[in-house]
Amino acid sequence: MQNTFSLTGVGCARWSQFFYDNGFVVLTDVIAPDALSRLQAAWMTVESEELPKWEEARAHGVGISRHSFYS
Repeated sequence: MQNTFSLTGVGCARWSQFFYDNGFVVLTDVIAPDALSRLQAAWMTVESEELPKWEEARAHGVGISRHSFYS
């Protein structure tokens, strides 16, 4: 079953509940294809610079590790 809800009114509440229950929500057609490729390239640049800092912080109990996802 596909979960397609309106993002206004009652639909927004359903999206919120779906996110709360499942931990994710999928939004389609939010970013134009040409903008998506620029966004992905920018992410790769930032990720390569920030990942070592994030790993160091995570090793000290900061971020996702404190929620036991990487225990």
